[in-house]
Amino acid sequence: MEAISYYKFKELHFATVDDSGYRLGQHFINVFIKRCDNSADYDWLFNSDDDSRVNDYLEGFIYGNQWDINELQIVRPLYK
Repeated sequence: MEAISYYKFKELHFATVDDSGYRLGQHFINVFIKRCDNSADYDWLFNSDDDSRVNDYLEGFIYGNQWDINELQIVRPLYK
């Protein structure tokens, strides 16, 4: 399975995707979280346009779930 660091993901997001209106939280959900895992917990993340708060939430989410921030497993590749 392909992996990417959270920092590289953010760099690619802001360099290539951000101008399209595709928000950071939406992008994270679509790349790293399986669709069947959808829950109300992701509603705020999906709809938020405050990148600073989203970043704080995502870092907490990554550490809280004990994911490796430098090796996030990509569920749906968007960089091909």
